[in-house]
Amino acid sequence: MERRSPRSLLSRAGMGYALALLAIVLGFKVREGYYLTAESGLGYALGIIGGSLMLALLLYPLRKRYRSLSFLGPVSTWFKSHMFLGVLGPILILYHASFNMGSTNSSIAMICMLLVAISGVIGRYIYTKIHNGLYGSRVTLEELRRRVSHHESNSSGLSLLPDLVGELQRLEQDLIQPDNRVLAALNPLLAGLRARGMQWRFARSAEELILQLSKERPVIAPHAENLKVVALAYGERRLQAARRVAQFDLFERMFSMWHVLHFPLFLMMVLTAIIHVVAVHLY
Repeated sequence: MERRSPRSLLSRAGMGYALALLAIVLGFKVREGYYLTAESGLGYALGIIGGSLMLALLLYPLRKRYRSLSFLGPVSTWFKSHMFLGVLGPILILYHASFNMGSTNSSIAMICMLLVAISGVIGRYIYTKIHNGLYGSRVTLEELRRRVSHHESNSSGLSLLPDLVGELQRLEQDLIQPDNRVLAALNPLLAGLRARGMQWRFARSAEELILQLSKERPVIAPHAENLKVVALAYGERRLQAARRVAQFDLFERMFSMWHVLHFPLFLMMVLTAIIHVVAVHLY
């Protein structure tokens, strides 16, 4: 079976978020048209469906925790459903409410729901930083370091440019563990920007060294462009692997903190939603 790359997964997820944002923008634009009412008809039905979908978010953590629920299907399938419902449910509820806060109890329920939805998006971003793609297994720091070592061992294709490989090794080491103490402390936060800067520097060096090599060895000249493409792709892979090593501890701590905050927010949302439903039907 062909394995999808993390980039293709992220691009597909990005398209999904773009469609969700478009639905929100369109709904907000026509909110004053009185096409839907929360008290009856389609607007009421959307509230019931959206609330049920948000409640169904509990199925993923339950399936993940209890092996006895394996008959419900694989955890990965429920994880995909969890993310999909976590976007679709809030959109339906926003349409149910015509993008208005309403009474006090409905406003509190709406705010709690939006906090859960935003928290879910943030958690998904952090999740991809410490897992192999969106649906892959959890990665470890040792695995990331092995990947860096693997890239180093596969540098034979650039044997014609030992100076370039040596510069890449220096950039890589500086990205993982800067000599400057202040920079080392901030490195997990700055590693992404530093990696981009280093890729630019590496590209400049690659162009200069390949041009020089082409002049010294005319037989190389016809292959200079292809050699440049190979060098840049190789440098990007190594620097991105080094960036993940530099940021891993930070994202792992962030994910642990996110777990502590996300579930209480979800329970608060469920409680306020129940209060809202009871208040609406009793009063």
